[in-house]
Amino acid sequence: MCKNSAILFIALFAASTSSSALPQLDEASIVFSGGVEQNNNNKGGGGFFPGVVEQQPEVNQGQRAVAFTAVRATRQSREAPSAIQFERTLTQAGRGWRQDEGAFVARSPGLYVFTFSAVGEKTSRFRLSLRQNDRDVAHAWGEERGYNSASNTVVLNLAKRDRVTLHLVEGALYEPTTGTPRGYTTFTGYKLN
Repeated sequence: MCKNSAILFIALFAASTSSSALPQLDEASIVFSGGVEQNNNNKGGGGFFPGVVEQQPEVNQGQRAVAFTAVRATRQSREAPSAIQFERTLTQAGRGWRQDEGAFVARSPGLYVFTFSAVGEKTSRFRLSLRQNDRDVAHAWGEERGYNSASNTVVLNLAKRDRVTLHLVEGALYEPTTGTPRGYTTFTGYKLN
């Protein structure tokens, strides 16, 4: 996927939405870097890894967008119990995501959406917990038969300095080990207002 295709997609998406809460993007607002095309010899699981958003799109009244997506659990955080940390940040718009800690810290109060997903090891069930200030607020569960996945989405009303983290409470997570950048554990958050 080239830069112009990504911008065209974003422009078409923005044009198809009528909500004034969505950011209006143009070519000068956003820059992609580090994109990698993955074919994987047609064995499945390939795709485009878009890299990092380097500039922040503006939202209502001059406010900056706040959003992040992190992928691929580090080797140290794939077995319970552990706070999950991530190898890569795909998107970082605004402030709040701290990759070195695997944590989002709200810099302003408001409603935030968080979504997370993972795949468990073939012979291990697993349980994820999303925590707000060290208090469990959402969970996802995967069974032990095969490579099961689990995900969840939650809307949280955060105060300034509230901290949101993802934890592996039980079991083990699967990530490919054959030199691929692909990751099956994801953590995304963005501010609604």
